[in-house]
Amino acid sequence: MPVEFIRQAIRSGQYIFGENTLQEATGKLSAISDARLEWHFIGHLQSNKAKLVPGNFHWLHTLDSLKLARKLSDAWNAAQQPLQVLLQVNIANDPRKYGLPPESTARFVADLLQQELPGIRLRGLMTIGRERAAPGERRRDFTALRQ
Repeated sequence: MPVEFIRQAIRSGQYIFGENTLQEATGKLSAISDARLEWHFIGHLQSNKAKLVPGNFHWLHTLDSLKLARKLSDAWNAAQQPLQVLLQVNIANDPRKYGLPPESTARFVADLLQQELPGIRLRGLMTIGRERAAPGERRRDFTALRQ
């Protein structure tokens, strides 16, 4: 949404916002400075752009590699709050989507927790449901993620 729409939402009491492209987000973040706001990055993040997320965003919804986790933590400054992260799991094994394969998620979590990464905090899992799935199929996907 354009900056003016975001400002209007803030005036209406909205303080949590999400962006899915860094290019669009950086302009908005510099145009809107308000300590009450909580910014979520919800798009796929390439590791070469990781340095732009800590300090600008409070949450990353799409962590899917140890390399990215290390780069995020390395870009973190101790004066900042750690970045809250959700692991993206490709629960349907859709080749068009990013995320960890379901069968390797538990191992990934164990490996991630063994790393010394003070700049990130693992908060949970996320997935993107199938695009054209019946409600029952979507429910099964989210049940599989929970399991």
